[in-house]
Amino acid sequence: MIKNIKKYSYGIIVIICAGMTTSKVMAQNENKEQADLNNINPLTQQEIDQALAQMKVKMFKNLENWSTALKRNDFERTGKNLVLKSNKQLELCHIYQASVDETYSLAQKNRHRMSIDEQKIVDDRNRFIEYLGFKDNQIDTKLGFSCRLI
Repeated sequence: MIKNIKKYSYGIIVIICAGMTTSKVMAQNENKEQADLNNINPLTQQEIDQALAQMKVKMFKNLENWSTALKRNDFERTGKNLVLKSNKQLELCHIYQASVDETYSLAQKNRHRMSIDEQKIVDDRNRFIEYLGFKDNQIDTKLGFSCRLI
């Protein structure tokens, strides 16, 4: 019985020491994280504008690549008009959605550098999409259909 107590006591002491070491390491990590937080520079308007401009350039490039790849059979006649087939409409909407998704992901990654008001915009995806300039989360493609962003 005493052997078992010694054995368990030793185990408990090891656990307590490990816990104390872990607590010390965690406290050091928390202090480092707090110091890192204090050294974080808020996003500047220039950085935001630059990121939005990059998003637009990339999106327009993707749109241009997509549109130059269109062929005659990608359209169907409805009355007097030629309309994109539904699969091509989906491709176009996907380009817009991918741009929004990428921009939203970037905003999430940089959330810690934002003001409280900016964080509130990022907290609400629909509000974020509207902030990007897409009213009611809709894009009028000017091709007879709209894309809904989610």
